[in-house]
Amino acid sequence: MSELKNKNTVPEEEEYVYRTVMDGKTPTRLWSIISLVLSIVAMALCYFGWVGMSFGILGLVIAFVSRKMLGYFDKITLSSIIVAIFAIVFSVAMLVLKSLSVL
Repeated sequence: MSELKNKNTVPEEEEYVYRTVMDGKTPTRLWSIISLVLSIVAMALCYFGWVGMSFGILGLVIAFVSRKMLGYFDKITLSSIIVAIFAIVFSVAMLVLKSLSVL
């Protein structure tokens, strides 16, 4: 009997924590989508060095803002973080290769 009681109280506690964190606001994935779009643009522009790196950093920052607003990492946010990190790394590689006059 006590096991049933404990199982029923856990969702109520999670609901309370969720309401406390969200402070009555409905969560939206708009920031996650914006972050993913910026990360994809950064990946497309990583050949241009600073431009791609700027979009990548902006996408990364907005992904963490999205995480803070949602209270958790959703799939879109995780995808945008991964793509943004790859874009930043490729942009830095392009800057190094261009400075060495390889490209």
